[in-house]
Amino acid sequence: QVTRVLSDQAIHRVPIVDENGSVVNIISQSSLIQAITDKCVGIETDTTEISALKTLGSTPVLSVHKTETVINTFRILDLKNKSGIALVDEEGRLVGTTTGKDLGLFLKNPTLATLNSPIFEHLQKIRSELIDIKTPCIAVFAHDTISRAIALLAATRVHRVFVVNDEQHYKPIKVISITDILNFLLP
Repeated sequence: QVTRVLSDQAIHRVPIVDENGSVVNIISQSSLIQAITDKCVGIETDTTEISALKTLGSTPVLSVHKTETVINTFRILDLKNKSGIALVDEEGRLVGTTTGKDLGLFLKNPTLATLNSPIFEHLQKIRSELIDIKTPCIAVFAHDTISRAIALLAATRVHRVFVVNDEQHYKPIKVISITDILNFLLP
């Protein structure tokens, strides 16, 4: 039932309450992905799983050039009602990602200079100051399995994995969210 709520309503966390209405736990999309990964270790994959990865996700990938300003990047996220965006270089190669979590880090020390700085430089700065970095940019190829995508999401505890066209060009062609995977796994 919790999985259905997380999937259908596209929310990331659900509180679990006891009979008195007190919160006793919180179940997140990431914890569900971790549980799925733990249960699937050692299970053989088949060709239907590979084709499943090709049907999941959203296109086109919302992206900005890595030199886009912080303020414009967060404006685009807000206008598109998205929680994450791909960062690409001059050739369109995936070089990073930014999320609403990064906006929260900015709000700890907001300055006009930061708002006008390139997003990629801003992320390098704030992430170099963090001891526990939990915002890696992860990617799979279209020929990878859904198990690989799930394992990467579980290992990194991020909420999206990008599908890139090939190793040479590394252009994001699709983004797969935890919600996409939960929707696929639920009957």
